[in-house]
Amino acid sequence: MQAASYAMIEDEGLLPKDLTNVCGNQGHYPLLQEVIIEAISGNSIATSEVSKQCGIGSTCIVPSGITLKVDSKLNVGALVVRGVVEWNDSTQVEESVFLCAGYFAVEEHGQWHMNLQEKNAFLYIKDNGAEHEHLRTRAFGSYANATLGEYTIIDINGRELDRTWSLLASPLRQGGNKITLMHNPKLMGW
Repeated sequence: MQAASYAMIEDEGLLPKDLTNVCGNQGHYPLLQEVIIEAISGNSIATSEVSKQCGIGSTCIVPSGITLKVDSKLNVGALVVRGVVEWNDSTQVEESVFLCAGYFAVEEHGQWHMNLQEKNAFLYIKDNGAEHEHLRTRAFGSYANATLGEYTIIDINGRELDRTWSLLASPLRQGGNKITLMHNPKLMGW
């Protein structure tokens, strides 16, 4: 998976050409509806089909028993996964694909399996005011109630990088929106 730090998000050369236009600066608005995704046939559905059911004003729910195969970009208000997300080089059609949401929440017995070795994938967590009951706003994570026997799986793998970490080259300032790293993200393979 190609990682993008906040400093890199402005480097248009590293991002899909329409990512910031599609996902960025849409403002805060209430999510008007919850949409439970329905597979047209069988128990799997592609993101290209989900975009016909959900939009930027929806909390899209992948229910238990359904597998969402990421094949193309998707822009929704929020994405809740109670089934399975499968995102890999074979599901993804284009060289670079992105998903946009105010939060990505894996709940109950949900699973997120992501493994891209050859292609680029981006998760854009937008500032649209969407708020998850437990994860809050602008989050990617999971929530499960262990007392009910719930568990979640998040498994994310990407191509091997020369360096997987760096240090800050200058202190972060309150209210700042950029970080400066000691190492060049491009040379690290980010």
